[in-house]
Amino acid sequence: MIAVAFALTLSTAAHAATITVTSLADSSGTNICILRDAITAANTMTATNGCAAGSGNDTINFSVTGTITLGSTLPEIANVAPNSLTIDGTGQNITISGNNMVQVMQVASSTTLNLRNLTIAHGLGAFGGGIGNYTATLNLKGTILAASSGGNCSGSITDNGYNLSDDNSCGFSATGSHNNVTNLNLAPKGLQNNGGPTQTIALEAGSAAIDKIPVADCTDQSSPAKRITTDQPGALRPDVGELLCDIGAYEFQDLAGRPNCHGKSVSALAQQYGGLNAAASALSFPNVQALQNAITISCGG
Repeated sequence: MIAVAFALTLSTAAHAATITVTSLADSSGTNICILRDAITAANTMTATNGCAAGSGNDTINFSVTGTITLGSTLPEIANVAPNSLTIDGTGQNITISGNNMVQVMQVASSTTLNLRNLTIAHGLGAFGGGIGNYTATLNLKGTILAASSGGNCSGSITDNGYNLSDDNSCGFSATGSHNNVTNLNLAPKGLQNNGGPTQTIALEAGSAAIDKIPVADCTDQSSPAKRITTDQPGALRPDVGELLCDIGAYEFQDLAGRPNCHGKSVSALAQQYGGLNAAASALSFPNVQALQNAITISCGG
């Protein structure tokens, strides 16, 4: 399982194209654009089934939210340098799953793949079950990599900090990153409905991923970097009263499950920032209602 919780490096060019995936299916159709056809359209710069043609330097985004379950490995990413491909889940909650049967992605030589705000899970392969990265550029930040058959990483991985792996295949060395982590304490049942539109793997008490990223570094990798204020299920990041974010897609909520969590959270934030309007502004929520919705999710509904 590879959970990509934060945005990865975004490249732009004068003639970039955007290809929008309109279906979570893995079978092609003339009136829908599926992910594998979008990749082919980017690789070949040719309209493919329901997907618009790429330009060689492309962004794939999504108009749908949920899990794409693959029946076979996605087409090899082959946007030749200096072009690149960005797969961007911003605004949706996208999981790309190998269903414990197939490797999810392969990246060709001299190719740059940028992943942004999505989850890659349950890949299976002889190496790098989540991603087989062949001398291409892949940038990871704030990511947990665990339990991938054949190892979590293969090829060229750029460590941008606060990444954790339960093996030594990734060679992490940047600030806050660690290899061979034995106390990830991931929920034993794996992907579960922890709130929000897609399943996530929860952290349990004592996890090495809890409270590890300073708020100043709790950002995506867009340019300029944007502050991350919620986890994938939509709960507060960091949780109320904390100054450190967790690593991965799930933010462990210390107040979750406690009586009157919502009231305590509202009171704590109002006291910390001098009112809910100030709290919403400081935490980059568009309004108080959005902040209160995140508090409700943080408290388990």
